[in-house]
Amino acid sequence: MNYSVLMAVYAKENPQFLKASIESMLAQTIPTDDFVIVKDGPLPACLEEVLQIYHDHLHLISLARNVGLGPALGIGLASCKHELVARMDSDDLSRPQRIAKQLAVFAQQPECVLCGGYIEEFIEEPGDLGLIKKVPIETKDIFNFIKRRNPFNHVTVMFKKSAIMQAGNYQSFYFNEDYELWIRVLSSHPQVTNLAECLCDVRVGNGMFERRGGWKYLKYDYALQKKLLNLGMTSPLEMSMNVALRSAVRIMPSSFRKHVYTHFLRQNQGKNTITD
Repeated sequence: MNYSVLMAVYAKENPQFLKASIESMLAQTIPTDDFVIVKDGPLPACLEEVLQIYHDHLHLISLARNVGLGPALGIGLASCKHELVARMDSDDLSRPQRIAKQLAVFAQQPECVLCGGYIEEFIEEPGDLGLIKKVPIETKDIFNFIKRRNPFNHVTVMFKKSAIMQAGNYQSFYFNEDYELWIRVLSSHPQVTNLAECLCDVRVGNGMFERRGGWKYLKYDYALQKKLLNLGMTSPLEMSMNVALRSAVRIMPSSFRKHVYTHFLRQNQGKNTITD
């Protein structure tokens, strides 16, 4: 089965992280023949040099100005030549068997339109935190989970291009482009799944918890809940409860928010695991 890879890069990326990310996809046991990278606005020389190293393996799309992750991915997706598309972030690492495992899912479940998996977070080297972010596996559990939180780790997903385009493609939505898209995709009740294993190693930095807070983030949390309600995917009571819970997390000090994310939501099962 053929597939495309979809990535977006902007000016503030780390060139070494970008290089490692690209290499992790080129090292897949089943390689791609359509690696789409959208240059979201002008890039500094250090990033252009990295892209030049792999130029023969890449399908580069250059945007004259920075448009943001959602619109950039939407432009890139429209240019992907295969029905199956694997998302990849420009600073994370895909494990070598990731693609093979996801292609097997689509071969075995022809009706499936979206497949993700777990991630393991790290700071300097993969495995240094021992922190795994789990997501629900079965379609029914994913539909229930999406009322409260994002049921997919974006960097891990492989999806059918036609399903994403039919749902309206990626759009701009303040740090939640993927969550908002999944709501639109799931509103038609397709078959979706997650693999119960880590597919990618994801970098986390000191700024992650600051980015997950603030009034602007809270505004978009409300908009997501309102969309779920309008699509009949949640109830007014569930919406009110979810907005209240997420509001508390968004406005608390970042140091305490970090504690909530890494301890309160953690389950002790060998390696530490979190569900959001």
